[in-house]
Amino acid sequence: MRSSLDKLSSLILRFIPFVLAFLTPLFFLPFTADPFTLNKFYLVTLLASISLISWCVRSLIRGKLSLTSSPALLPLILLVIAHVISSVWLSPTKHASLFGQTAFFIALLIIFLTTTSSQKSRVLVNSVVFGTILSATLLSFFTLLQYFGVPGRIFSYDLLDNTLLNPTGGILIALIYTVSVMLSTIGYLIVSKNWLHKSLLFAATIFMIVASLINISLIFPQSGQQVIFLLPYRASWSIAVDIFKNWQTALLGTGPDTYLSVFTRLRPGYLNVDNALWALRFPESSSFFLTLITTTGLVGALSFITAFLKPFLVSFRHRSSHTDEPTYIFLSLCLLTVLISFIFSPTSLTSIVLGIVALIALTVEFKLLGLKSVKDISLAISAKSEPETFYQDIKVSEGLHPYSVIIPWIVRSAPLQRHSPLDCDLTFCGTSLFLLDLRYPFLLSLYRNQTGRRNDRHKPRWCLSKRN
Repeated sequence: MRSSLDKLSSLILRFIPFVLAFLTPLFFLPFTADPFTLNKFYLVTLLASISLISWCVRSLIRGKLSLTSSPALLPLILLVIAHVISSVWLSPTKHASLFGQTAFFIALLIIFLTTTSSQKSRVLVNSVVFGTILSATLLSFFTLLQYFGVPGRIFSYDLLDNTLLNPTGGILIALIYTVSVMLSTIGYLIVSKNWLHKSLLFAATIFMIVASLINISLIFPQSGQQVIFLLPYRASWSIAVDIFKNWQTALLGTGPDTYLSVFTRLRPGYLNVDNALWALRFPESSSFFLTLITTTGLVGALSFITAFLKPFLVSFRHRSSHTDEPTYIFLSLCLLTVLISFIFSPTSLTSIVLGIVALIALTVEFKLLGLKSVKDISLAISAKSEPETFYQDIKVSEGLHPYSVIIPWIVRSAPLQRHSPLDCDLTFCGTSLFLLDLRYPFLLSLYRNQTGRRNDRHKPRWCLSKRN
């Protein structure tokens, strides 16, 4: 039973990153109020709960906590701490901040910590790589079908009649995700020596290129009307700089998910003269990095960037000895493209999940390669205790009496004048009596051994032999 639970929990932890990488871009429910973001958020939290339960069961069965120290772990922990403090201390809407972006990053941290600490398997790395490529391929195929209106003809939902519909939540989000996976797949395709993989990946790359071109064409104005409105970089930078006027907001921002209220309060005046933008309110910046600076301050923004930059630098430092490994190249390129998208474009839940999944797989890859930047730590949560040898031969009647623990302290608890010499003497006496009573079994056993040896010296040898 124990071995079965251990195998089951390890198997679940091994394929949690695959499920996360494959389902997150594709999962949406058209019959809910928020078909995309909210449902993806619930999916991530569900997987985090399953991952945490499996890790706890595995740790209890094995009697130890297994943790992996990696380049991304400490920055991710600091990111979560910054979110929690900013939500509780500075956010005007604490409930929305705590149960929104903060809860999302906590769930991702749980998945990262539990999977990297429990897995050292090539299966996890390969499943993440091919799961990501398969998800991007299916997403590209859906983009082609939606462009020609096929889903709207099959299903009766009004949402599917929209040409701009995409499972990721928007055409810009789909474009950023598809381009990141496409460039990483091209790197895998160049390095791979398996011709079957080359053929399949070439077909997948063609799908991604066509879907990306379709999404680019949809971003441009349609029938003379602009489809996507982004906050100009100048305005995003101006709002981010304004929070540095206060040291609290400079360090921890205004609170997660508060950019809309910050924009309303700090929006530059020149936006009011722009006929296309004066009536719009933006819930995020045109750069996710600037959004993090505004809402979580320097601590949150720098922690987030460092969590992706440090592993990439480690992979870049060891690139010369691993240029012939396709998964290593894929994950390194994926991490680089996602990091660039975080800095220069608005992001989404899908892109963040892609980055975290790449971090998980790259960390396990570092473990398989034996890099010094990744270390496994084990903490025992149970210990086998064996009685000492000199307590084994002592009778129960000669052991510690229950009243012996109480009597010395009754003497000590007598009401005495403060700082009196007698108070100190009674403290010393009580402590001495207690310690003497604790060591009494050992002293008794030692005395008996010594007495027995003296008696044996004076007995004739025939008595000793008979005794033996």
